[in-house]
Amino acid sequence: MAHADRDVEPHYERRLMLHVLDGIAASEPSRPFVHAPNTSNPSDGWNPQLTEAYGPAWKGTFPTVAYIGSMDVRYVAIVLGCMKAGYQALLLSPRNSKEAQQHLLQATDCDIFWHADTFTPTIKSWIGERKMQTREVPSADIMIAATSPPFPYTRTFEEGRWDPSIVFHTSGSTGLPKPVVQKQGAFAITDALRDMPASHAEKIFMPMPLFHAAGMILLLKLTLAFGATFALTIPDRPLSSDLVLQSLKHVGAQGTILPPVILEELSTKSESLAELAKLKYVGFGGGNLGQQAGKTLIDNGVLLTNGIAATEYLPFNWQYFIFNSEVMGCVWRPLVVRRKNTQDKDPGLQALFYTFPDLDEWSTKDLYKPHPTLHDHWMYCGRLDDVIVFSNGEKLNPVSMEEHIIGHPAIKGALVVGQERFQPALILEPMTPCADDAAAQALIEDVWPLVEKANAETVTHGKIARWLVTVLPPGKDFLRTPKGTTLRTATVQLFAEEIESVYQNAETTDPADSVDLDLTNEDTLAKSIIELVTKLSGQDGFKIETDFFTVGFDSLQVMNSVKLLRIGLEGAGIKLEDDLMTPRIVYENPTPRLLAQYLYSAVQQCGISAEFDAERQAKVLKDILAKYTEALPASNPNKPEPLSVGQTVVVTGTTGSLGAYLLDRLCKLESVKKVIALNRGKDGGESDSLQPVEFLETDLSLPDLGLGQTKYTELLGTVDRIVHNAWPVNFQISVNSFELHIRGVRHLVDFSSAAVKHVPVVFLSSISTAGGWTATEPVPEHQLDDPTMPIMGYGQSKHTGSLILDAAARQSGIPAASIRVGQIAGPRSSEGAWNRQEFIPSLIASSVYLGALPDHIGPSQVVDWIPIEDVAELILEISGVTVELTDAVKSCYSDKIQQIIPLEEWILKLEESALDPTNIDKNPGVKLLDTYRGMLGANQAGLEHVTFSMERTKTRSPTVERLSEIRPGLLKNWCQQWDF
Repeated sequence: MAHADRDVEPHYERRLMLHVLDGIAASEPSRPFVHAPNTSNPSDGWNPQLTEAYGPAWKGTFPTVAYIGSMDVRYVAIVLGCMKAGYQALLLSPRNSKEAQQHLLQATDCDIFWHADTFTPTIKSWIGERKMQTREVPSADIMIAATSPPFPYTRTFEEGRWDPSIVFHTSGSTGLPKPVVQKQGAFAITDALRDMPASHAEKIFMPMPLFHAAGMILLLKLTLAFGATFALTIPDRPLSSDLVLQSLKHVGAQGTILPPVILEELSTKSESLAELAKLKYVGFGGGNLGQQAGKTLIDNGVLLTNGIAATEYLPFNWQYFIFNSEVMGCVWRPLVVRRKNTQDKDPGLQALFYTFPDLDEWSTKDLYKPHPTLHDHWMYCGRLDDVIVFSNGEKLNPVSMEEHIIGHPAIKGALVVGQERFQPALILEPMTPCADDAAAQALIEDVWPLVEKANAETVTHGKIARWLVTVLPPGKDFLRTPKGTTLRTATVQLFAEEIESVYQNAETTDPADSVDLDLTNEDTLAKSIIELVTKLSGQDGFKIETDFFTVGFDSLQVMNSVKLLRIGLEGAGIKLEDDLMTPRIVYENPTPRLLAQYLYSAVQQCGISAEFDAERQAKVLKDILAKYTEALPASNPNKPEPLSVGQTVVVTGTTGSLGAYLLDRLCKLESVKKVIALNRGKDGGESDSLQPVEFLETDLSLPDLGLGQTKYTELLGTVDRIVHNAWPVNFQISVNSFELHIRGVRHLVDFSSAAVKHVPVVFLSSISTAGGWTATEPVPEHQLDDPTMPIMGYGQSKHTGSLILDAAARQSGIPAASIRVGQIAGPRSSEGAWNRQEFIPSLIASSVYLGALPDHIGPSQVVDWIPIEDVAELILEISGVTVELTDAVKSCYSDKIQQIIPLEEWILKLEESALDPTNIDKNPGVKLLDTYRGMLGANQAGLEHVTFSMERTKTRSPTVERLSEIRPGLLKNWCQQWDF
């Protein structure tokens, strides 16, 4: 290596880092310290930067200053500035969990936190309740441009050698990370290597993270001791083979240091091989390089050098590691570093004992294999303490995760694997062998909550992906010691083929926990992407403009996000070309908005197979129905009938419009003794001894309805009837998003079966369950089994709920009725009002705002609305049959409103008005633009209004017989209530 200061006669081996820094600043003030990229594009080149360490007067007590920021020169300036000023810089990894960050702050007694602006929101959660001084540091450009008077470092070698320089931390692979304090004297050991052969690499491209010991110490030591200049990577862009290749083309470096996983990828591309061959050397460390990749690189003229280290010690070694056992004090049992002279506490050339001055011996717990002929040449083979070393150099101790999973009663053993892979996989050893693949998948489903819990407690790169979980086939077991513990290495070797198969199948297997992609528009797709990255990262707070990589998104998460996006697209019937969905796409579109814009554009060019989509939807509905009709309770015909006088009625969802009218009507009926109002929140109302209502907070997705066993048992003995009205009205989400509510229907079935009486369950369904009806005759008054009939996730969820009740009626003897409810209008009474946010009121409000009305509203042209009081009355009259609820006497929209314009023109006016967001309250229709466009499309496609048979309903409900068409007086009443 070049020696910039060999003309001077310094006192080698007795110099501290700050002595060298001040010497270079005095003798070579214009010498570049590092080269930084000009922009985020490698083709724009790199420029030299100078740093000047500065700070307050000498403190001498070494308070801790935590820092986290982009990978730029500020790291170096802050580290050296803290050393000069008597502080110690704690460099935190952005990949640490919140618990890990808080532990490190506490362990180092850190009260000062400096950070780059991109980390401002993140550190608030890390700090928590801890009282700290926080400071947003200036940008790298501002810091470089700043000047200050010379601030020389005056402590001698003996005075400063045991002073702290930097606080790094371990990876946390064996639990919470531990702080490791590097002493200033360790630099003198590097100084002693001044006579080693020069590498002739004056500029080194080193994209290793600067919060990591390897990145920071290599930069400082090789720059200050050997005169090399480092070229930094582009800040906030995660390391990838494409980024390295483009950087090497433009940075002008003679050498580079890379993790093995990047070299593995580069070895597969001829362009990359040619670029690497131009360098004086290519260093790597942090893990093994695959034999084939190494051979390919060497065969193409790439000079490889290997290095290994731990945060606690940093020897420099190459290829087969050449350990000078005499100098290092190595004892191979396996590798133990032993103090050469226990009487002399001077570390000499053993940097480890600057870190641990009280120790005389330290075991690395590394495993090596000796070279067959060369003395002191050793090949690294793994860790003695079970730590998995991934191909990207990240580490994971799987023991705690395995212990979580073994706690499941159906699991005999669990083995996390992944040595030299990019991410971990999980092998499950069942107590009872699984008979077939379906049984194995069921076991994984049952164990998955424990895996999720373990994932929540481990490092990001150690999380298990669902598609990388497998179950041992019958006849195979883990190898164990006489004490019953798993022989990890031997078991991994035994199941090498099964492990290889898991990783290969992961390329094609659909993960059960994939995220559905809502491809309605760019905004809905962006929301789906936010859900996906939140699940992957385990971090909340993603916004539509959040940059994935400024909050710690890593290359593993990029790969998994691409996989899940591809699977989500294929699940929607879209198969993109491979080059349209690669990790590069995520790197180039690093926010939910940008990624959604790209994918939505790609999808529009590709299109969705309607046939495939229909088949997929039908399968989804079938699977959900099967799930919630499995093991229905047996019929009990000997139970007494419910009371008709003095009855107790359960009503769900009384906080909505219809629920409130149902509750009001029930309270006025002499035949009703008590009403149980079940609502999800605590705002359902307060029970009053003067009223026959008891308000209870509930969660229907729980077997006891969230009531607790005592109240649940009490209701089993008293309830006569259930009216299930609670259901979220959301026309955007898929049927899967309604599963908690579908599960609630099954739990009401179970309640009715366990009740003392024959308790009927009346379910308020929707006419959207028959939205796909195309026949000319009215929809019949019986259940429709065709899974293509319901439209939207909302209609599909209601349809599934009705089918569950049908199955319960057949198999369990549960009295059940499903009522398909159509457009509920406002009240007949002058009191109350039709909800202004609903479809019709919004249309009227926007028409008033625009000064024009559409001439038709597509298939919704027929006005078959029913006032809300009549709907409530009719529901309470219905029992035991499937009926429809729309106005039996219909009128046409155009008969009620004059001075109208074409619907297409009306939509254009509404679109223009949407440009002014200040009057959204007066113009709520802009929020339903997609709905109105859908009406126009349906009308242009010739779709007709779906009519429903009402004959059976009329025989069951006197209210239906009294219904009349919507007359002008009723319309006037609603308009007065709206006051538009």
